Amino acid sequence: MFIPYRAKIQLTRIPWATIAASLLCLSVYWSQARNEERVVDRAKAFCIPPVAADIERAQKNYVHDQSPCWDVLAHTYTFPNPEAHLKWHVEKIQAAGDAAAAEALITHYRDFAASSPSYTTARLWQYSGSWNPLRMLTATISHGSWDHVIGNLFFFVSFAMIVETVIGPILFVLVFLAMALGIGALENLLVVDREGGVSLGLSGVVMGMMTLAAYFAPRIKIDYFYFFFFLIGVLSLPMWSVALWYVGWNLSDYFFYRDWSGIGYSAHLAGAVMGFLLGITVFRHRRHWVEEHLIADERDPHEDQSWLSKLNAIGNVPLVMGIGFFGFLIAVVFIVKFITTFAVQILLAAPAVAAVIQIYRMKRADRPDRVRYKEAVQLLEQLRDVEAFDKLKPLAEQGYPRAQYQLGRLFAAGRGTRKDERTAAHWFRQAAQRGERHAQYALAVCYADGRGVPADLDQALEWYAKAATALPEAAMALGYHNQHTRKNDPRSREHAANWYAKAVRQYLSAGAVEDAVAAFSELVSIEPDAVRTTELRALVESRAASQ
Repeated sequence: MFIPYRAKIQLTRIPWATIAASLLCLSVYWSQARNEERVVDRAKAFCIPPVAADIERAQKNYVHDQSPCWDVLAHTYTFPNPEAHLKWHVEKIQAAGDAAAAEALITHYRDFAASSPSYTTARLWQYSGSWNPLRMLTATISHGSWDHVIGNLFFFVSFAMIVETVIGPILFVLVFLAMALGIGALENLLVVDREGGVSLGLSGVVMGMMTLAAYFAPRIKIDYFYFFFFLIGVLSLPMWSVALWYVGWNLSDYFFYRDWSGIGYSAHLAGAVMGFLLGITVFRHRRHWVEEHLIADERDPHEDQSWLSKLNAIGNVPLVMGIGFFGFLIAVVFIVKFITTFAVQILLAAPAVAAVIQIYRMKRADRPDRVRYKEAVQLLEQLRDVEAFDKLKPLAEQGYPRAQYQLGRLFAAGRGTRKDERTAAHWFRQAAQRGERHAQYALAVCYADGRGVPADLDQALEWYAKAATALPEAAMALGYHNQHTRKNDPRSREHAANWYAKAVRQYLSAGAVEDAVAAFSELVSIEPDAVRTTELRALVESRAASQ
């Protein structure tokens, strides 16, 4: 493993912005970790013996996983797509023929999710294909674990310190923000055919700072501490070689591992591109700042008697000998292969072939789906419904969920085509099954009112619950139905209060204060004196007063 620990420069400015960004990332993840602890504590409190028996029996007998009840609930709740993960568990159990255990898991999870604290990280990460600039920024400063944030900060400080020393703290902050937004945009373009994932972490900005630092000072060296089994020591590498190595490494991993690895290679490559673009555009005529503010610190190795230098001297001997020996063996094998077979030629051609295949896979017969969809939405805004219908239908038939939802709306309203509620419900279902939240809400309304499908309150509540992870109006609908149409359920009022409370928080997060006030009034009618009602009252009143 290689860990950068310093850039070989003399600081002419204190890197206050770099320090502030690092502290911000640490404080944000501390908040995330505290929130995850509260979710786990709630899961442990929820897993009373009867609940734990239901869930753990299903896990042990059908999923073949010894995870305790609280871990199953908390892990599912904090998953990027909780409903899809729950569905995976349920399908495993149903495949084993125990429908009762599957139904028990669904019921317990729904109750837990309705009463669990809101998951902070889910409000910070960026969904692939989402163009929300705030999410692009919050995803940059949030992380998935302590080793994730600390590992990123090791690299961030080493490279960002060089950039801030050259351009100063104010421009550094602007560059940081530009990188975060640009990386989010470029990453969306790279994953345009694979919407639905999430990303978070500083690594994209780290790559951007690295390539920008390499643009400013390609010959400045970075000291790395390395260890590999018993081999330990220090290496000093110029910035250009560091940037080239990491970009090439990530480019290779992106083509070969992106479909199953959880690492955000697309964000790394987007960051590298952003750093280089900022260098050759914004700072093209400012490279003289390097000479004014950046002083290389190239000490004579014979004068540096630190413990790291001694460690380097000890560690490099076996490392160099080992690399040389194995390099010699590999060279002999390749020479023999080259003489006796065409295997080496094929091996050399493999990266080019893989690149051609990847380009072909990404090729579109027409413009990308997102471009055609955007054109259709613009036509809808101009009330050119027939033209919009003609553009949306082929997209919907190809499986594009946003187009399927919009097509369902046109059939439901009779815009651009005949009014057909059954066909509208069909397209809502197609989009809802692909995770489109607005379509899930629309399908729930169809089941609740019997529009295009037989009225089925249980189906309506199921789709409302899926949509409620993102849409406060779905949480409001769940609160209403639990309060007014499921009075025979002894826990209906409790469920209604939970959903109203969730709607209040979601409306406030979206800035819809009037809607939050309406949801809060419904909560007060059920739990006028509850602790959470008191807490939400203060929050709602403060937001209302600030408007």
